[in-house]
Amino acid sequence: MRQVENILAPLKDAFAADGVDLSVLGIDGGRLRLGLCTDGAECAECIVPDEMIESMVLARIAAAGDVSDVAIDRVKIEHVAAGAGRGGA
Repeated sequence: MRQVENILAPLKDAFAADGVDLSVLGIDGGRLRLGLCTDGAECAECIVPDEMIESMVLARIAAAGDVSDVAIDRVKIEHVAAGAGRGGA
């Protein structure tokens, strides 16, 4: 899981610059679950579509080998904070 988080760090930083939090929620059976919180974005509707984010993530993470699919959950701030204490799982 740590390897996945390290690989995604540049994407996470890029989204954070726009007020968007991208977090790893877990990996289950080759599917990487990401949380996308746009509560801090000035224009949540301006964020790239989930399908494009999934493609960007898959392109970066292909080398990790554990992930063959990406699912994005739109989450609220309270869910991001709750997930942070679980170690990303």
